[in-house]
Amino acid sequence: MMRLVSPVPPLINPLASRSPVSALLITTCAPPMLEPMNLASLVRARTMTRVSAPQPSRVTATMTRMPTAMATAFDGHPMTLRRMRRPANIEWVHSTIAKMRAAMPDLAIRSTFIVGYPGETEAEFQALLDFTRELEFDRVGAFTFSFEPGTTSESLGDPVPQEVKEERRNRLMEQQQPISLKKNQTLIGKRLDVLIEGKGDGISLGRSYRDAPEIDGLVLVEGDLPIGEIVPVRMTGAMAYDLVGTIDISPAQVLLGQNALHV
Repeated sequence: MMRLVSPVPPLINPLASRSPVSALLITTCAPPMLEPMNLASLVRARTMTRVSAPQPSRVTATMTRMPTAMATAFDGHPMTLRRMRRPANIEWVHSTIAKMRAAMPDLAIRSTFIVGYPGETEAEFQALLDFTRELEFDRVGAFTFSFEPGTTSESLGDPVPQEVKEERRNRLMEQQQPISLKKNQTLIGKRLDVLIEGKGDGISLGRSYRDAPEIDGLVLVEGDLPIGEIVPVRMTGAMAYDLVGTIDISPAQVLLGQNALHV
């Protein structure tokens, strides 16, 4: 059993629920502060762009500098989105994501969805499946609707049975697994900067710009690497949610900021 050095999130269960993402216009989300974290690491650390309507139809210069986008759609059927009181222009989502991918070939897009929202029919859920299959998000999270008094959905009740919610969440995540695997397999042989967040038994765990902290997959790197450093990693293997790689440094010693990394 690997003993992990905190801070590091657990390996992701493909069918586990993921945390919801708040709907924002355009903001940036910096990586977590870790110790040791030097200035050079912070400068190289990637940030994320969160996108939800309304957003200008053009792809802005700011957006092209952010290689990860969080598309906060929450559902793929206009009727469900209207009951959520959220923007329901599905065509806008398709066109905007197409423009972003055309402008940023290395873009990684993630989104989180609610299943079992009050009034969700099987047809509406099928529309969500179609939506996520067509757009092929790099990362997908899903959680079941939970009734809470005092919220805007209180008047809608909680009519969808819990077993139906869970079955739909599982179907969504099962559909996403081969999509995620295919996306990860395209990265084999490529070099990514990886922020090291944990280690144990000769394996270091980190995440690239494609991975949101605590909810997305991990990059497993051979070797005992310093926590808080960003290191270049050559990807050698792929799983549905995680990547495997080896440190890609030549010569055998590289200086990262003020710290020396020995391999």
